Amino acid sequence: MKRLLFIFATFLITWLSASAYNFMVNGLAYNKNSDGTSLTVTYDRPDYTNYNGRKGSLIIPEKVTYSGKTYTVTGIGQDAFRYCDGITSLSI
Repeated sequence: MKRLLFIFATFLITWLSASAYNFMVNGLAYNKNSDGTSLTVTYDRPDYTNYNGRKGSLIIPEKVTYSGKTYTVTGIGQDAFRYCDGITSLSI
């Protein structure tokens, strides 16, 4: 029983700490799209907890530069802002 509990706890910790994104810029998490030139805004943790502290207006930029490369933001992923009750407006 202890071994099973240890395996479950290890899995849970790994899942919660795993990145759900490729990189972050100005507090927003992004995944690269398959074309390699565009991005989708995504959630920043598998448990959706970090964005839920955001309040007020949120602006998603048209372009994002990361590591010297500029990408076009083309989408917002499913559940990207789940549990974000404090966001009052979203500008794209």
